[in-house]
Amino acid sequence: SQTYEESALRAMEWANAELAKNPDGRYHEIYDQRNLAAAELYRLTGEQQWHDLFLATTVYTDPNAEPSVWQNHNHIHAAFVYGRTERPVDTAIQQNAINAMVRRADYEISNIENTAYKWNRNPWAPVGWGDSFGAPNTSVLLQTHALTGNDTYLDGSLLASQFSAGANPENMVYTTGLGYQNPDMPLIVDTRALGQEPPPGITVYGPLDLQNPNGYGNDWRWAIDLFTSDTDPSPWEWPTAEAYFDSYYLVPVTEFTVNQSIGPTAYTWGYLAAADGVDAVTATAQGNAGNNTLTGTGADSVIVGTQPLDMTPGQGEVDVLIGGKSNDTFVIGDIGRSFYDDGDITLPGLDDYALIEEFELAQGDRIQLHGTVDDYILGASPDTLPSGTAIFSQSSGPSELIAVVADRSPTDLMGAFVFT
Repeated sequence: SQTYEESALRAMEWANAELAKNPDGRYHEIYDQRNLAAAELYRLTGEQQWHDLFLATTVYTDPNAEPSVWQNHNHIHAAFVYGRTERPVDTAIQQNAINAMVRRADYEISNIENTAYKWNRNPWAPVGWGDSFGAPNTSVLLQTHALTGNDTYLDGSLLASQFSAGANPENMVYTTGLGYQNPDMPLIVDTRALGQEPPPGITVYGPLDLQNPNGYGNDWRWAIDLFTSDTDPSPWEWPTAEAYFDSYYLVPVTEFTVNQSIGPTAYTWGYLAAADGVDAVTATAQGNAGNNTLTGTGADSVIVGTQPLDMTPGQGEVDVLIGGKSNDTFVIGDIGRSFYDDGDITLPGLDDYALIEEFELAQGDRIQLHGTVDDYILGASPDTLPSGTAIFSQSSGPSELIAVVADRSPTDLMGAFVFT
C-alpha cells in the first residue's frame, strides 16, 4: 500500500506542475479529477495541502450546488469521498456534499419509479453507445446509501439493476457468461478472428434506439441494414428495449469499456453482494465507517461493524458487536482481508478493534475471520481495554489487535471461528 500511496503523490505532483504551465481553457474534466484527487489524498494522508486544494476547488461551498452539471463540472465522486472522510473536515461543506448527493439520488429514484422496466438512466440522452441498458446506473444511489444508511437508495439500486441482469423482453443478460442468454459477439477481435468463446464478465453497451432520428442509428445504417432481410418488422421499427442485435459489426451495441460498462456492473453487484441490509429471516446488522454499537436482531444474524468496501475497513474504529438471543456471526474479516488493522506494523492496534459482547458458543455464535487459523493468536485483553480474550492477527507482521471477546476465556472460544 505504501508503494501505491507514493505513486499517487508523485502523479498528483506531476499533474499539478503540468496544469500550472497552462491553467486556463482546459476541459472541466481535468479540474474535476484534480478536485477528486485532492479529496482522496487528504482522506489517505491527512496532509493539509490536499484539504486546502479540495476546499479551494469544490462546488460545495454553495449549499444548493448540483453534484454535476453537463459541460460544467462533475463532483459526484468527490462528494462521496469527502462525505466519508473521518479526518478533520469543514463540516458545512461536508454536509452540503451529502445533501447534494441525496437530492440527486432522490431525482434518480423518481426516474426509476416512472419507467416500466425500472431502469435508471439520463432521460435526455440518446439510448446507445455507452449510455444504454447494458450496465446498471447505480453509483449515485449506492454511494448515497453508504452516506446515509437509507435503504430507499439500496432498494432503488436493486430495481435499477434488473433490466441489465435479464429482466427484459429478451431475457438477455448483457454480460458475457451469465444467465440464459448473453452476448455471443462482443467487439473482441480474438473472438471474431479465432472463433473463440468470448471471455466471461464482459458487459456490452446494450440496445440501441433506432427510432430516434437524432440517435446513433443513422451513423451505423450499413451494419443495421444487414438484418433487414432477416427481421420482421425492420430493425428500424423495433422497440428500443428489444433492439439488441448481437453483431460484431454493430459497434454501438456490442462495444464495451471499463468506465462505461464493465466497471459500473462490477461496482453494482459488488456493493449489493456486500451490503444486504436487514431482513426478517437472516438479519444483518451493518455498521458504517464510524464507531458503531450493533446487536443481533434475529435468527442467523450476521453482525458487521464496519464497511467492508472501504479501503481500510475498521481502521480508526471501535465497534461494539452484541450477540442476540439466537445464533450470531460476528464478522471481523472477509475473503479479501482482516478488518480493524491500523496499518502501522510498529503499533499493536489498540485504537481500532471490535468488542464482541454476549458471545454464546452453545447457541451457535461464531466469529468470522480472514485467512486461516495460523494467521491468529489468542491472548489476554490488554490492560487498558475491556477484560476478555483478545484476537491478534499475525498475517502482516507483528501481532495486531483486531477484536476482544468480552468476559470469555480462550477455552470458551474453542470451535468458535470460521475462516474465509
